[in-house]
Amino acid sequence: MKHAKHTFEIGEKDFLIDGKPTVLRCGEMHYCRIPRPYWRHRLQMLRAMGCNMVATYDFWNLHEPTPGRWNFAGMADLAAFIKLAQAEGLWVMLRPGPYVCAEWELGGIPWWLLKVQDIKLRTQDPRYMAAVSRYVTRLAAEVRSLLVTNGGPVLMVQVENEYGSYGKDKEYILAIKKLWERAGINVPLFTADGPSQLWNGSRTDTFCGVNGGVGSLKELRRFRPSGPLIITEYYPGWLSHWGEPFPKVGTPGIVRDVTTMLNERTSFNLYVAHGGTSFGLWAGANFPKFAPDTTSYDYNAPIPEAGGVTEKFLAIREAIGKATGETLSPIPAPIPTITLPRIRFEESARVLEHLPKPILDSKPRTMESYNCGLGAILYRTMLPPGEAATLTISGVHDGAQVTVGGERLGTLDRRNGESHTLSVPPRIDSRPLDILVEALGRINYGSGLHDRKGIAGDVLLDGKLLTAPWQVFPLPLEAAPTGLRYQLQDYNGPSYYRASFAVTQTGDTYLDMRSWRKGMVWVNGQHLGRYWNIGPQQTLYCPGCWLRQGVNEIIVLAWEAPRQAALSGLTETILDDLRPDALPGQPHRKRGQNLSLVSLAPAWEGTLPDGGALQTIVFAAPVPGRYLCLESLSNYKGDAFATLAELTVLGENGKPLRARVIYASSEESGSEDGKSDNAVDGNPSTHWHTAYSSGEQNHPHHLVVDIGSEQNITGVKLLPRQGEPAPNGRIKNARIFVRRDAFPGI
Repeated sequence: MKHAKHTFEIGEKDFLIDGKPTVLRCGEMHYCRIPRPYWRHRLQMLRAMGCNMVATYDFWNLHEPTPGRWNFAGMADLAAFIKLAQAEGLWVMLRPGPYVCAEWELGGIPWWLLKVQDIKLRTQDPRYMAAVSRYVTRLAAEVRSLLVTNGGPVLMVQVENEYGSYGKDKEYILAIKKLWERAGINVPLFTADGPSQLWNGSRTDTFCGVNGGVGSLKELRRFRPSGPLIITEYYPGWLSHWGEPFPKVGTPGIVRDVTTMLNERTSFNLYVAHGGTSFGLWAGANFPKFAPDTTSYDYNAPIPEAGGVTEKFLAIREAIGKATGETLSPIPAPIPTITLPRIRFEESARVLEHLPKPILDSKPRTMESYNCGLGAILYRTMLPPGEAATLTISGVHDGAQVTVGGERLGTLDRRNGESHTLSVPPRIDSRPLDILVEALGRINYGSGLHDRKGIAGDVLLDGKLLTAPWQVFPLPLEAAPTGLRYQLQDYNGPSYYRASFAVTQTGDTYLDMRSWRKGMVWVNGQHLGRYWNIGPQQTLYCPGCWLRQGVNEIIVLAWEAPRQAALSGLTETILDDLRPDALPGQPHRKRGQNLSLVSLAPAWEGTLPDGGALQTIVFAAPVPGRYLCLESLSNYKGDAFATLAELTVLGENGKPLRARVIYASSEESGSEDGKSDNAVDGNPSTHWHTAYSSGEQNHPHHLVVDIGSEQNITGVKLLPRQGEPAPNGRIKNARIFVRRDAFPGI
């Protein structure tokens, strides 16, 4: 179909389409997180919500799984998705990176670059830039004809992504921009950063947006005094990690902000309007405390994982309709859902009986060293006879099972640290030592990006390096296993389970994995993703378009024996069922801890301004330290509470430093998600809130963070809890302390 040609410009005050001022009402969804047969439905849902534009990241590692081998077919057919968006009346914002974050494996960067041991990602390292150049050239060939300058719907293309949270090399940003320009991308190019990162990651000669809430616009205007305003990521939901509560973002605040933005002619991109699913092994992980992302990318978004209608969707639709006066598109009919009766698995096959040919090595190395990207890896050596000993394994990335002579020594979890010790019993003869390591997604954000998998450290027996010959068995798990010898029996160790089931009509369903412990699932060869009984996700989304009338095959990889080798299909998802063992280290205040600041001199004390604007505090002189404590002495409402959206520790030259919360005097986890981790999660829509459902605690309130090593701390940036009118807990009087050593009492 031939479409009319349009023009797009960035004016002094507005975005101009065919010369007419236009507010971009954008919603983000990712083509590869949606089954291709459902693309049209999801785009129609976005249009019905009131959006006139769709944004999508483009995933380099999906398109170039191995160097020089390109994939733009099926769910990776980006051009087809863009054309379909145009057919549904939507403009397009492309966000191709090369780094995208997105809670996606390595932030979209191909794992195979990590085979080069000293490579520096997201820098001008010539080896990295050469690979980026190839990607830009190839992707541009896919989308060039779809730019608005060529009659397509693509209005804007993003350069890199949130670079200010990673580095401050603006020449690198310029180099990426020039690559897109040389590749023929002749629509406006832009960058996007959080409010406190704009000064590091954006350039004054390149258009930019800001990621965050309405309060972030003040910082954007400080950085870029003219031009239309756009929030390039406004968060109507938030991401979910294994072992942590499912985040929820309330609807009233979203409706208020969307209405405000439309009334003030501020453009926005809802990140995400529809999240979908990180099928297969594409879910990433966060840092500095290793936190793997769930398979579901529901995100508590207005359009949920399977594309239905939510109260949040209807409220946003109503707000946009009222503010614009437009008659919005009708809501499309939902995708049918079905139940699946209980499926029993009577066949299984041991993983360790279906190993590939081993690779011989003098020591264990990372998965990348053996050309294995996604999946798992087994390291095997022989332990000599001897007395009881201590086995130390450092750099466990990410989960591991350790056995000696087939007997389980322990299960290791990187969420609890990267170095582990295990007790080895006495041995009267030589015994095989097996270390089976599962990769749980490479880190997609922050300074931990160079996240190699497998064993990234040493294996020691009583402090001595194990240098005996090792057998290494890479276990890539992207594709469904084939050629297995199934038996009619159960096994205790890691095993594949196979069953078949029949349906008379197809429809979406959710596989109930609550009787299983940890692993992954394939249905008719389609990789649905990982499951893990710690929650909060307890179901796996199985799209009806991947089922067939008649007989279907399902294979479950179980790293540990299930409680029952059976499952069923539900019509509703379970994304908020956290199991009791899922919160190691929570809450942040342990029994018996009682922070004491007596006799300590603050690095800063004073009164914070009222309102929701980002506040920068600069110390009189840099203070060397590793630990920082924020003490809230009062708030602007005069009640007992303290709240905070974001705390950013500043190093030399004002560089943002990554921090993790190690102590909170009080935090609310019952009636809302007010955990203290929210203050360092990079999301201005979440916040720390002191406790109230279990009893109030009066001021002072304390939040202590650890930046990982001693550095010269020059100040902090504080983003108050967002929302108008002024919400509870906005801090008024405060003190900030810095220590080289841990604070007394914790």
